[in-house]
Amino acid sequence: MKQLSLLLVLTALLTACTTEIGPVTTNEPKKLIINAILSTDKVENAIYLNLTDRVNPEIVKNGIIRLYINGELSETIDECKYNPLYNDRDSYSDYYYPVHSRFQSGDNVRLEVETKDGHFRAEAETNVYENLKIAGLDTTHITTSGVYSWIGTAIRLKVKLEAPMSEKKQPHYYRVHLKEDCTYRLTNKETLKDSIAQSNYWNSPAYYYDIALMDGKPGDLNNNDFDITILPTTRNDYRVFSDIYFNNRKYTMDLSIFPGAWFNGLVYHIRHATVRETLHFYAISQEEYLYLRALSAHNEHDSSDPFENPVIFPSNVKGGIGIFAIENPTEYPFDAFDKDIAE
Repeated sequence: MKQLSLLLVLTALLTACTTEIGPVTTNEPKKLIINAILSTDKVENAIYLNLTDRVNPEIVKNGIIRLYINGELSETIDECKYNPLYNDRDSYSDYYYPVHSRFQSGDNVRLEVETKDGHFRAEAETNVYENLKIAGLDTTHITTSGVYSWIGTAIRLKVKLEAPMSEKKQPHYYRVHLKEDCTYRLTNKETLKDSIAQSNYWNSPAYYYDIALMDGKPGDLNNNDFDITILPTTRNDYRVFSDIYFNNRKYTMDLSIFPGAWFNGLVYHIRHATVRETLHFYAISQEEYLYLRALSAHNEHDSSDPFENPVIFPSNVKGGIGIFAIENPTEYPFDAFDKDIAE
């Protein structure tokens, strides 16, 4: 998930009618937009500041951010860095405020934001939650076929999860993500030349049909057609879930993956493939959970349909709009595939 996409969605909200963020009119005063989804495992995080506008948000380059951890001032950030990701001039993601504070489970973190001229002020607060324990992983390899089926296998995962002890009764929230690293020995079928190719994906081609990820509406796991079995029926683009389906703090999550990159089987023969997957689970706040669920709904929202209800986006920013959250990740690497491929 890119920070830019979150900001652009917030921007789109400004012309939509929602309960939390109403339509922006020409007479409505501008507000600060805070876009900050930080992570405990990063040495440098980024906060993006903008001002609301009817058409395009205005990048805030004169901001001051005071960051407090457990009531103590951790750092004051008054430098807006420029680091263009693309060649677009003044893209929203090009200007950011670097955060060097480190966070851990149990921290309460608060932001106080203002512009140096004092015209705009906003604040936001969040907590860092303890992550799940990955207690084990069972894998089942399934043979597939087809010109573009790469290494001819799919993998079903059963991930054994254990939630942390908690005296509080309210649900806890999480997000799951897969990263894939692949190495191949290839032979060009026409030239007979050998080569080595490598690929990696942060969005591993995974299929998420688990009950916890689909609001209790999983795919039909008894269907013998693998491609049909794993088609999702509930949109959850950011793979967020809660622990309401856990039993005595334990839960087994079902995931499926097609390891490997898209090589044209008419041109290349893969002689050997090595695939390493890494499961990432993130402990997140309720605010981020609701925000990402809204973002998933927004992704399939048809704004041209006058009868379709607009998506309601939550905001946990006082005096402005936006999202402030801190993810707490844990990871579980495993070897998914390492063998020669028969021609």
